[in-house]
Amino acid sequence: MIKRNKKYHMVLAQGERNDGLRIAQYRISIGMSQEELADLRGVTQQTVSNWEQTLCIDDPLFSEIANDMGITPEKLRRFNPPMGTHYHIQEIKDSACFQSNNQTAVNNVNPLDELKKAQEENKALYERLVETEREKNTALLSVIEMQKEAIALLKETNQQLQKLLDSNENR
Repeated sequence: MIKRNKKYHMVLAQGERNDGLRIAQYRISIGMSQEELADLRGVTQQTVSNWEQTLCIDDPLFSEIANDMGITPEKLRRFNPPMGTHYHIQEIKDSACFQSNNQTAVNNVNPLDELKKAQEENKALYERLVETEREKNTALLSVIEMQKEAIALLKETNQQLQKLLDSNENR
């Protein structure tokens, strides 16, 4: 008899059995969508959704699913997401989306690709910042040079004025 899990729990106690939740959490952690797992298994996405809502899955099927995701069944049974990773998975009606850290994350997005994209954007922003700072420094150096020239002209003008004053006093 298969027991259905109406809601996925955030964390399982050590040894607590919830095969569907462990499959869902591991699948999400490796950036695999339900559709991708369904394609590997030759089933529909709805079948994968049903598995993920199942408390106890027969060992042969569980082993095949684990192997398709590149993990041993034993490791998958013990899998818990790393600390700080929370999959808030409620009753799934639209199994294409999950709530993760109070933001909607579509399953067909690979988190590693998103991280890489964010890092590339950060790198580009940093490079723009560095270039802007270089331009600012160049402009400031130019202003300093103009101020030095102005000071030199003022000194020269001051010297000429002093000479005129001295020559007028000598007359």
